[in-house]
Amino acid sequence: PLTAVEQLEGAYAAQLYANENSVQGTAPLIQLLIASSGTNAAGYAMTDQILRTDVASQRLVAVAGVSISSSTSEKEVNDLTTAGIPVIGSTVTSDDFDSVTDLVRVAPSNAQEVRAALDYVKSVIKPTSGSVMLIEDTNKADTTLVHDFQAGLPASYFTGGSETYDTTGEVSPVGRAD
Repeated sequence: PLTAVEQLEGAYAAQLYANENSVQGTAPLIQLLIASSGTNAAGYAMTDQILRTDVASQRLVAVAGVSISSSTSEKEVNDLTTAGIPVIGSTVTSDDFDSVTDLVRVAPSNAQEVRAALDYVKSVIKPTSGSVMLIEDTNKADTTLVHDFQAGLPASYFTGGSETYDTTGEVSPVGRAD
C-alpha cells in the first residue's frame, strides 16, 4: 500500500497537471482539501462535518481515497453520499458497497475478485490435487470474500487445509468449515 506521503504526492501531481493543462477543454483550477478520517475511519464523523461545511464554502465536489472495507467506512460513505457528496473509493472491496449511489470504486468488489480467482484456480489446478489452502482473516467486518470463495470451489480442492490469521500476526491451523 502507498504511504500517506506517496498518496499526497500523487494527488498533488494530478492537481498540478489539471491546473496547468486543459482537461477536456477547460482549466478547472482544482484545489485540494486534505482530510483524514483516522484509523479505520474512526474519526469520520468530525471529518465529514468539516467536509459538509466546505461543500458550500469551498465548492467541494467529491471525496476521494476511502480505502478500507469496514462498517465505519460504510457509514462514512453513506453519510457523505446522502449529503450529496460523491465519493471515490480507492480500495474498498466489500460487496456491502455495491448498492451505494454516488460511490465510484477503483478496485473490483469481492465478488468480482472471487470470480477471477476461481476461474484461475479451476483452470490450473485439478480438483483432487489438494494444493489449495484457504487462509482467512479473522476480522469479521467483511466475510464475503471467504464465504464466496468456499461456496464457489468444491471441497475436494481444499485438501491442503486452511489457516486463520489476525492483525497481530498470530497464525493457528484450523479445519475447513463446510
